Amino acid sequence: MRPSKPRWLFNRYPKISLVVAVDQNGVIGREGKLPWPKIKKDLAHFYHLTKGKAVVMGRKTFDSLGKPLPERENIVLTRTKKVIPGCLVVHSLAELFEKVKGREEIMVIGGASIYKQFLPKAETIYLTRFWISFPGDVKFPSYSSQDWEEEKRLDFEPDKENNFAFSFITLKRKNA
Repeated sequence: MRPSKPRWLFNRYPKISLVVAVDQNGVIGREGKLPWPKIKKDLAHFYHLTKGKAVVMGRKTFDSLGKPLPERENIVLTRTKKVIPGCLVVHSLAELFEKVKGREEIMVIGGASIYKQFLPKAETIYLTRFWISFPGDVKFPSYSSQDWEEEKRLDFEPDKENNFAFSFITLKRKNA
């Protein structure tokens, strides 16, 4: 008798990537907003990474944005049953994975509880690291650096637009 093929061969699920900006202490939010000023390079980097892809976020993250992100498929993972115009609303990971079958990659963009759910499944973390502390009340979930390796890094020194250093870091899960 032939062994049956694993279920995942029949259901093509996408690669899961996290896109996150953190300060040097892991802070990602403050009172429902970003704790740092808008940084043009970071916004352009985020746009480049997510354009044309499905972005997955929690309801609070969507509320902080105020509207769907253009040129992306916006998916909101939430327990609330309301309709969000311009977004696909899902209520569980199982429902989400059913809806995103066949896509190459999904980009998880927050918040903290959403990152925590996806971190064990993620293959890539696109990390913007600010080399300064900001006051905040929400942190990125902790993870073991032993599970991740730095694949790429771009460092930016303080300049006339930003008075602090930051880096774009691509982390890949080891043995993914």
